[in-house]
Amino acid sequence: MEKQRCRNCGHETEKTYCANCGQKTDVGRLSAASLAESFLSTFIGDGAIGDKRTNVRYGFLFTLWSVLTRPGETVAEYFEGRRRKYFNPVTILLLLSGFYALAGALCGVIDDTPKQATTLAGRYVQLAWAHCSSHPAAIELLQLPFSALALKWIFRKRSDLKYIEYAYIGIFAAIFSVTLLLLKLPFELPLLESYSPWAVAVQLAANCWFAANVYRRLFGIGWKRAVGSYILAVATAYVLFGLTVLALILAIVGLYYLFAPEGIVNLLRQMDAETDEGTVREFIQGAQDALRQGADSLRTE
Repeated sequence: MEKQRCRNCGHETEKTYCANCGQKTDVGRLSAASLAESFLSTFIGDGAIGDKRTNVRYGFLFTLWSVLTRPGETVAEYFEGRRRKYFNPVTILLLLSGFYALAGALCGVIDDTPKQATTLAGRYVQLAWAHCSSHPAAIELLQLPFSALALKWIFRKRSDLKYIEYAYIGIFAAIFSVTLLLLKLPFELPLLESYSPWAVAVQLAANCWFAANVYRRLFGIGWKRAVGSYILAVATAYVLFGLTVLALILAIVGLYYLFAPEGIVNLLRQMDAETDEGTVREFIQGAQDALRQGADSLRTE
């Protein structure tokens, strides 16, 4: 083969692929065939377009199938550096999460409307619960940092993996979990709603199976210990997530009250207008009296 210059980086090469940037050297004008090739390569893989090289890359669907059917081997290979053949797991997770949000909205499953509560606190707790239950894929994404921290603490004596590597374990686990959420969507519809508890049970069992396969392969532990570690990791991640959310809420409210105390009073007044709770009205009156006394003391000084 004659030497030719790569159109992407300008490197001179004699091979089909540029040794410097990896782009094909026989790049022509864009056409319908190149569009079809890009589509098939992205979703199916290089093997779908007749490329029989030894480093054939999996597409989106093949990588997802590998995560679902052989999670331990897939995660282990990715950690060992054999990543060329796998589609980017972060991209897969984002695509699946977006598709779940779209499919859930179309099916009417995503609904942030809380039930009526008898107390003000209960109302906002139900609002938060409705949002979390309607957006489980988003919760999976938000929990990734806490899942990685929990796994690093649990396996700190058995492995020297870094925090970011534990985060990748969480990414693969989230891919598996969001895929199960997509498969569970039909059981949220009225026609199959009676089977929803069974679907949830299958989902939990499948998540345990995934984690046990990965933990056994990476950390060399047995099935029982792997399942126990998964349950402990999930519980720890939820606790850390809840404490972080609570700390953020308290910090935001504290800063807001520090710089805009009247805004807190107005917010409470609006909340009182939407509820019949007398305790809220009393709390507003107490806050107003406290602010008035504080202002009087500053004037006196």
